[in-house]
Amino acid sequence: TPFLAQGLADNEANIKAERKSRSALRQAGILHDGWYAERPKKARPLLMVIDDMSQRTQGSASGDSYTEKLHAVLDKLQLSSLVTNFTARHDEAHTLFEKDSLGLVWNDAQWDPDFLRQWWPLLKKDGGLLLLHNVIGNGPETRWCVASPRRVMRELFPAEKFEFLTLLEPHKSYQGSVALLRRLDPSRAPSKWAYLWGGKQGVETYSNVFEALGRVAGPPPP
Repeated sequence: TPFLAQGLADNEANIKAERKSRSALRQAGILHDGWYAERPKKARPLLMVIDDMSQRTQGSASGDSYTEKLHAVLDKLQLSSLVTNFTARHDEAHTLFEKDSLGLVWNDAQWDPDFLRQWWPLLKKDGGLLLLHNVIGNGPETRWCVASPRRVMRELFPAEKFEFLTLLEPHKSYQGSVALLRRLDPSRAPSKWAYLWGGKQGVETYSNVFEALGRVAGPPPP
């Protein structure tokens, strides 16, 4: 939790620096003009942690002492304002959020079709990310026992559009993979398609990479 919260704080600091008029990136025109517009305060990033404490009460450590230590660390790092904690099961906590409201959901535990059914509609329609561990088995005997979120998604939400990528973590004996699903809004799909260096017949093509990317070509090499 502190690691993720620090990442949010670092990102905020970078954005603030890039928006200054004397920023080298801004002066060079590297980023789109819209990037420099100030965001409303309600748009500030927030890490919402949902923990059912099932792994916090083993041995001598209680869930309460874990929470106290966590808040002490966040206070020391001045990150408390970026973190909100909920003690709940994920199959209950989804009711805390509105549809099309979350930029990223990361399930760092087990998942099943019910999890996708409950949490997918909460992601922002255009670009919301869902991360899942345990999409393949653990160890050499069950490595290719696949729990495919892509197949489950197609069964649960046949009309939804999304991008899908699985990253293997072969060095880990547990949770040896993570799947990324990115929600797409069909209403924002581009109306114009073109190919660089060939493509489908009857579709516009470009031979110059700068023209295809909408960039101004520099002077020809000497």
